Amino acid sequence: MTKNKTKIYCFLASVAKGGMERQMIIIMEQLVARGYDVTLVTFSPRKDMYSYSGKIHRVNLASKSGGKLRSFLNIRKFFKKVVTSNDVIISFGTAINVIALVATLGLKRHIIVVYRNLPGDNLLEPLAEICAEFAAGDYKREELIAQIYEQIHKLLDIGTF
Repeated sequence: MTKNKTKIYCFLASVAKGGMERQMIIIMEQLVARGYDVTLVTFSPRKDMYSYSGKIHRVNLASKSGGKLRSFLNIRKFFKKVVTSNDVIISFGTAINVIALVATLGLKRHIIVVYRNLPGDNLLEPLAEICAEFAAGDYKREELIAQIYEQIHKLLDIGTF
């Protein structure tokens, strides 16, 4: 089988027990079987609860100090320095999608965001959609900031994430 030149980075918080994690493992196994170079990228210090092929590379960007901001900066740096414009990032889960989209703003990276919830079922969904539209070039920077600000205020008014 011919190996594909495109590298695929699958982005999750962790590989702890859960349906989303299990689905990502299945997707990664299928991509490896089709000759893709696949890397699992996580940012949580939690231990892996699922096993997967030794052909899947593994990167954990969790901050050693445990700080969320430091982990986010690690993610941004990784997407900027390691992932090229020819590669693809697959992000799974609404909150993870928001992190991936914000971390790749302005980097011109190919990103696939996967929603597992029904539309309107998650309060972060509008924020993720705004970030995706910006990444696609549908918003100017000032419009993006205004839209994110508005969505954050809506979330804070509701008082839950």
